[in-house]
Amino acid sequence: METSLEHLLISSHKDEMIVYMVAHPEDFEEAIKLAISNKQPYSWRSAWLLWSCMEENDQRVQGYIKDIIDTLTTKNEDHQRELIKILQQMELSDEYEGFLFDVCVTIWKKIDYEITICHFYFDYNYCIFCTWTNKKTNTYELKSSYTKS
Repeated sequence: METSLEHLLISSHKDEMIVYMVAHPEDFEEAIKLAISNKQPYSWRSAWLLWSCMEENDQRVQGYIKDIIDTLTTKNEDHQRELIKILQQMELSDEYEGFLFDVCVTIWKKIDYEITICHFYFDYNYCIFCTWTNKKTNTYELKSSYTKS
């Protein structure tokens, strides 16, 4: 039997879906679980909805980060992109950021993907690279200034 959220995902416009999610925060966890699952047509739509109605570094998503990363390679390219958009709004630990980087490189190397999808993953990996480069530079600067004192 179709849940209220599932029905909404296939019968409403996005604005109506967002209004529903604001009015029914108890359905947020169902939306996350649907986004991670392979229950089409709901899964992709749920991921598409989530990144539009979640807060930056939303604590309701925090416990699902590993599951989202682990499931990325099992999704089609459109679903992957929507899940990455969710992760882009989260503060990831260094470990999860590394896992996500590896997954994105794997996906990016697939030659049968549309160029726009490959470009999306390249941009995301570039952001991760810049973050890591900045962390390494700051660590070096801290060590240098400490040894100079």
